[in-house]
Amino acid sequence: MSNKIKGDKPTAGLFKTLGMLSELTPEQQALIKKLRIEGTHTAEEWLELLQEIVLYDTNNDAARKKLTNTMTLTGILAFISLFIIGGFPPILFLTLLLLLVLIVAAVLYYRLKGSDLPNLLRFYIFPLINVLKEESQAQAPLTIHAYLGKKVSEEFLVKEEANSNRGYPKVRTSHYEVPFLFVDTRLSDGSLLSIEMRDLIRKRRITKRNPRGKIKTKTKYKIKVNYEVRIGFPKKTYELTSTQAELVGNVADKAKVKFKENEKRNILNIRKRQIYTNISYVPDITFLLSVIADGYEKMRQSA
Repeated sequence: MSNKIKGDKPTAGLFKTLGMLSELTPEQQALIKKLRIEGTHTAEEWLELLQEIVLYDTNNDAARKKLTNTMTLTGILAFISLFIIGGFPPILFLTLLLLLVLIVAAVLYYRLKGSDLPNLLRFYIFPLINVLKEESQAQAPLTIHAYLGKKVSEEFLVKEEANSNRGYPKVRTSHYEVPFLFVDTRLSDGSLLSIEMRDLIRKRRITKRNPRGKIKTKTKYKIKVNYEVRIGFPKKTYELTSTQAELVGNVADKAKVKFKENEKRNILNIRKRQIYTNISYVPDITFLLSVIADGYEKMRQSA
């Protein structure tokens, strides 16, 4: 399989896109329905499994964009035609036709919306598997547990709190913890790599009343994305570039580093964090790769 993401551009029309979902395998359809990726395959097998899903999701997004444009245009034209009917009755047929197109477009839109996937799969998990395919042993098992569903939900709610104001502003704060990605594999140099990512989400619902008495409510988010990268380097080929004290004490890059060893491996555990304010964010894959690269910089190959 080519490393190029074949699903990065839409290739199908609206009706072909509608048919693509039924052409997916039961395993692929179950993934879309559950919004979870769970299992162990080789990187090559994962790419084979997810490629058609990524392609479908790309075409789904493009089709819904076209339907949105169609609904907007027909809605405007139908609205305008209502003012012309009185002076020109034949326009009634055109108005009904426009309303019919509007209804059909809306039905198709919400049908596609029901099988839409978050961009996390297309722009983060799939490219990450591509990278791991190049960096891991050919038949190395790659374990993935990924959650693609709604993060602000009762399932992940940790606590809720409200301010004690009797008046305005009223603030209700909700905290969520979402473990949304775990990856584990063996790299080509024999190192064991595991990646865990979780969101700590703060949702603040703020209700204010302006001087004219009008009440407005805004929702603000703060998402702390916690990365924990664990690399087990083979002792026979890797050793630390500095003492353990120097390694753990170097927090200039705001990373928390822990080191331990066993008979076969030198193990680095690196924790780092990113902050977002958009609940629909897609993580920066280069940030994750830089954390892994930072781990390798702390080691050197044995003579």
